Amino acid sequence: MFLMPMSAVGFGAYSAVTGYEPAGALYFDGSADYLTWTPSSAGNRRTHTISYWIKRNAFDGAGHTIIGAGSSVSGEDGEFINKFDNNAPVEGINLQTGPTVLRQTNALYRDPTAWFNVVISNNTTIADGSANNRHRVWVNGSEVSFATTANVSQNQELAFMNNVVHEIGRYPRITGQYAEVYLADFIVLDGTAVSDASDFGETDSDTGIWVPKDPSDISSFGTNGFWLDFSNGSDIGNDVSGNNNDFTPTSMGANNIVVDGP
Repeated sequence: MFLMPMSAVGFGAYSAVTGYEPAGALYFDGSADYLTWTPSSAGNRRTHTISYWIKRNAFDGAGHTIIGAGSSVSGEDGEFINKFDNNAPVEGINLQTGPTVLRQTNALYRDPTAWFNVVISNNTTIADGSANNRHRVWVNGSEVSFATTANVSQNQELAFMNNVVHEIGRYPRITGQYAEVYLADFIVLDGTAVSDASDFGETDSDTGIWVPKDPSDISSFGTNGFWLDFSNGSDIGNDVSGNNNDFTPTSMGANNIVVDGP
């Protein structure tokens, strides 16, 4: 597949609502490409948010991992994984800790033409009476339902935001599970569990389409939070949140930055 460098033409992913245009998008080839980062110290392991814009490029039931933290199955704090599942129903959004599937969406995501926004909110401090809200997922601003629901214990500390390896585009423990996807504006908020997706997008009243918001308006990314905008071909894992939580690319370079966007 030929990927035109972003510098060749305008990016063109413009939000008529907010005036915001994502600075770049990054292609992962599904076989070798990934980004990796290990925090120097633990952040908030109970409360955090993940948001990204994604366009899928392969539908082969291979378990395309978007982000994973940790590489051990020992308990709920051993690893945290978000992927498009390789078990039935194939291609649902999956959250898991080790072998335990916490959430798997009823909806399946198999459109190779569509960009969409995924927001994941983890808050294990929520009391047992509302335990189903410990892990929530929105797609294009709408909260989704689940085919599978399992809850960690209240105040469980997850591997995510611990000082363990965090990888985008590959499962850290099952290293054959890469993602063949396009990603834009990959954001993590450390210490904040959102109650809706409005920090990351809004609906265009003319078209009804969910469009991106400018992440620079986010009030706090938290200590281990980050914003990867994929705009710098010489430093594609650069964190532009101000935290300098930069990711290191493997098998990736300027040619992975593409002219495409949400």
